Amino acid sequence: DGGLFGAPVAPAESVRTYSTVALHISSFYLVAFLSGSLARKQQETGRALAETASSLHRLQNMHGRIVQNIDAGLLTVDPDARITSFNRAAEEITRWRAGEVIGRPLQAVFKGMSRLLDATTDGAGSLPPGPSLERWMTRKDGKRVFLRVSASAMRGADGAMDGQILVFEDRTRLLMMTEQLEREERLAAVGRLSAAIAHEIRNPLASITGSVQVLRSELDLQPEDDELLGIVEREADRLGHLVTDFLALTKEEAPQLVEGRIAPLIQETLALLRNKGVAASVVIAQELSYDPPVHMDSARMRQVFWNLFNNACQVMSEGGDLRIITERVTADDLGADSLEESVGDWARLGGGVSGGGAPLRPGEGALRIVVEDDGPGIPDDALSRIFDPFYTTRSGGTGLGLAIVARIIRSHRGVITVQSRVGEGTRFAIWLPIEPPTDADAASLDDDEEALITDDFQTAERD
Repeated sequence: DGGLFGAPVAPAESVRTYSTVALHISSFYLVAFLSGSLARKQQETGRALAETASSLHRLQNMHGRIVQNIDAGLLTVDPDARITSFNRAAEEITRWRAGEVIGRPLQAVFKGMSRLLDATTDGAGSLPPGPSLERWMTRKDGKRVFLRVSASAMRGADGAMDGQILVFEDRTRLLMMTEQLEREERLAAVGRLSAAIAHEIRNPLASITGSVQVLRSELDLQPEDDELLGIVEREADRLGHLVTDFLALTKEEAPQLVEGRIAPLIQETLALLRNKGVAASVVIAQELSYDPPVHMDSARMRQVFWNLFNNACQVMSEGGDLRIITERVTADDLGADSLEESVGDWARLGGGVSGGGAPLRPGEGALRIVVEDDGPGIPDDALSRIFDPFYTTRSGGTGLGLAIVARIIRSHRGVITVQSRVGEGTRFAIWLPIEPPTDADAASLDDDEEALITDDFQTAERD
């Protein structure tokens, strides 16, 4: 055989050439096969990675939705106690928005949590594992709520703590209901006592008063003796009024509800207040433009207004302003004020007890009567007991005035609320349903009339 240009080629060289060509061709096919295999592996890996990323995204999304939709408030903090997350329930409970608190120190939103965080960090101390606290806190809008707060450590993959988790729930209503039950037990005991002795006290008081009057009219008394008998008569009369109030507090007589208007009753009560000289140093302002017909017992509502107006004037003995306002309220108003200290049945007015808006039908509402003063206000530590019979913060008071008021308002299927700050004054609001009570309401009233205070919250009295 001839090589190129006819030059002879050795057999060994020819074999070597063909071997080299075959090797290159084989390498080419091997590289192509390996490239195709790697490409398939890359595609499979890409698909697996995409599926993993999708699963991770779904998991993260589900985790986020769980955190955002649980009823309990949840927040997390970093090792420097700065807030890193804040769920929707936390926003509802505290009235802070997540954008307003994330990045801020926990102490700026939850005061007094350092002990809880320290117990979580140390894993020991006076608090048990998984420590929790129950305490009052002030929301962003100034209202106070009672929270149960639990804390736990948030740890990374290596087990090191890189933050903490706080879970909290609003237990205000539960606390108030517990206090409500305790108060009702005390009132039941008072009722049993009153039924046993009230009438027995009134009979000798009447005899004492009658005898003193006879002595003063028939005897020629010395001035000092006449003064002493006058003291006996006045004190017996005061004790008689006290017994009368006590009986009014405990008797189970249902009110006679007839259609009437509130504004004339308020004006009549204010006129009586002025005639007695109680309001001599008080400036009274009235805004009674909203006066729809309501079903009420006029005599009992006069007693309500007298107690509230008289209390306000007495705490402003050196002068002040008393404002009485009537206004229409809607579902939003009911939902907002249902967190105030109150006595009565919000459901009868359509007010929700689970927060948010109140389930009123379109066009329905209630009448709110606001009584505001700029007196000294009621201390926080008195609010839990001020509504108990015979508890008073005023010298000479009997402690029955507002207890009777609350009973009357409740018998009208209404609610009474109070807001007060020491040094700023007090604001009472009476909520009355505009619609007449149903037959079911009347039956329910007969069943639970013996309870003086029902449902959600507490109120306060200055008598």
